[in-house]
Amino acid sequence: MRVPFSLQNKKIYIVSLGCAKNLVDSEKIVATFEKEGYPLTTDPEEAKYLIVNTCGFLKDAVEESIDTILDLAEIKKNDPTKKLIVTGCMVQRYREELLKELPEVDLFTGTGEFHNIPGFLKKGIKISAPIPRYIAWDIPRHLLTQSPIGYLKIAEGCSANCSFCIIPRLRGPQVSMSVDKLVEEAKWMAEQGVKELIIVAQDTTAYGRDLKDGTDLLKLLEALLNINGFRWIRLQYLYPEEFPKEFFNLFKNTSILPYFDIPIQHINDRILKQMNRRTNSKTIKELFERIKEKIPEAVIRTTVIVGFPGETEEEFDGLYRYLESSPVDFFGAFKFSPEEEAKASRFPNQIPEDIREKRLDAISKLGWEKLEDFYEKQKGKIVETLLESDWDNESLIGRAWFQGPEADGSILVKREATISPPLFTRVKILNNFSEFDGEMVE
Repeated sequence: MRVPFSLQNKKIYIVSLGCAKNLVDSEKIVATFEKEGYPLTTDPEEAKYLIVNTCGFLKDAVEESIDTILDLAEIKKNDPTKKLIVTGCMVQRYREELLKELPEVDLFTGTGEFHNIPGFLKKGIKISAPIPRYIAWDIPRHLLTQSPIGYLKIAEGCSANCSFCIIPRLRGPQVSMSVDKLVEEAKWMAEQGVKELIIVAQDTTAYGRDLKDGTDLLKLLEALLNINGFRWIRLQYLYPEEFPKEFFNLFKNTSILPYFDIPIQHINDRILKQMNRRTNSKTIKELFERIKEKIPEAVIRTTVIVGFPGETEEEFDGLYRYLESSPVDFFGAFKFSPEEEAKASRFPNQIPEDIREKRLDAISKLGWEKLEDFYEKQKGKIVETLLESDWDNESLIGRAWFQGPEADGSILVKREATISPPLFTRVKILNNFSEFDGEMVE
């Protein structure tokens, strides 16, 4: 996802790639530059500093990062006074290689040094030393999200050590931010006009376990509910293990949306064990059933990986059949990517690329069918919706409460003369497509 942002007095240009957690880092980068007197621009030609905050999680993300860097390097050729800065996960992963391959870049910094970028530039440093464990809790942010949404990153890093994942190598083990600091940051976000607070971490359910003082996700959510201003609070990246039973009580008559984003990756116990996931199929199935039992209107989203080393046709079919009949409403699917630093890349019985691609195609098709079935059931319902932006002269585009940003489709609503986004309203669903029509209800 390429995300350039702008303000007046244009001096810097930034592209934030990858996940929402990376976007929060980009917001801190912008705030750091603004403190030095360099606001933003959407036009890289006007910028003195061209910044790319990279993603390096998977091969495709690395390729997108490289392409973005090369595009900005072409712009830099026309003005030697410009500085090209590359930061983030890809630098953390390929620091020395990038230094050799991309001489056009003026500064490389990893995931723990972005707060020092202006200082590095003043000193003429070409590449910073790897310091992955600096946690930039106290750095201010400049919100870059469109419409009244904002991301609250509650922890850095991950301690899960899944065999397919390199996040702990790039970001280190989990470090949770204190409840007090998160409440302070969330209050500031509310003051900035954020109405949909989206809580993110690599493993959101595990929040607070590293603090060893009794802090947990429940206590954080209870504190956030005391803040005035948020219409919606949405949780993402909830892992299924050790899911607190008391959690469900927080969804009763509160702003926390009954939207459960719970990555499972697979449903076969042997595969889950090979992935080093800390759960099993029984736990996953019982959790999803309990969610629907406790909160019938709840929406469940998950993600799965197909083509993991050694995955048999029978095991893939078992995953397919479970998703087909399970309470899951939305899911995203990925084919296994044998990243060289990940333990699973060295497992025997690697699945050939063509078979991985075939399985991905099959399960992705199922995902669209599930999506269409869900939307068919929404026809005629009246749902709370956030109108975010203009679609054309006659329509506005928005998201119902059950639609996460850039994940679950959108709603096209007929414009009324007195209405302009952003706006929360009630919408009657008329059609059953991922971008479906609705009409506002008084």
